[in-house]
Amino acid sequence: MKLQIASRNNKPVNRDIKQIMADIHDPECQLKSRELLKDFKRHLELLRRGYLLLNAAEFRGEVTKALQQTTHSLKTVGSLEPENEFYFTDELAALASGIAITRIFVASRQQLLNRAVQAKLCKHHQAGVKVLICYAEDLPERVSEIAVSLPHFAIYNESLITDHATGSSHYFGKRTASAVEVKKYAQVFELIKAHAHPFASERIQTQLQLINTLPI
Repeated sequence: MKLQIASRNNKPVNRDIKQIMADIHDPECQLKSRELLKDFKRHLELLRRGYLLLNAAEFRGEVTKALQQTTHSLKTVGSLEPENEFYFTDELAALASGIAITRIFVASRQQLLNRAVQAKLCKHHQAGVKVLICYAEDLPERVSEIAVSLPHFAIYNESLITDHATGSSHYFGKRTASAVEVKKYAQVFELIKAHAHPFASERIQTQLQLINTLPI
């Protein structure tokens, strides 16, 4: 792999990345260079898999656009992180227009001890979202073949995908209508769904009732 860098006379010079690394002698700089190279390789792998380099605002714009074009169904998998609440307002509008929304929250059993989390799940359920819970501990290992770290993706009308993964210093967003990719994500969704439990199910509600009796 060669990099093009500027020389003192501002003319581009092609140098192999190994040569550049070999010219770094300061121990602290060597350590930092190895960290940057590892990060760089991870970014290239994400780009190879179809992830575009987008900031958070750009990715949110893509999600909003995709949801506005949705006519009948939205299936999502995500975490209980606060940032994901950004999409809830748009989803309320989609529900009002008759779009069926199924959301699988990937959460640890520890997270369900948080009453604010319970309230959030209840809010989505009461709004008309079909809420399911998949415990992170039960997440199938095969999911990692497509998703990066914790799965967070959406399938619109069974024909469009948005997905994202956070990097150390960048935000990667993916948006694709590739039939092959859509099929992959649909399979992963069903795989996670098979390990999930409906929020309204007796099993989950019994667990929440027991949790709420604990002196937390």
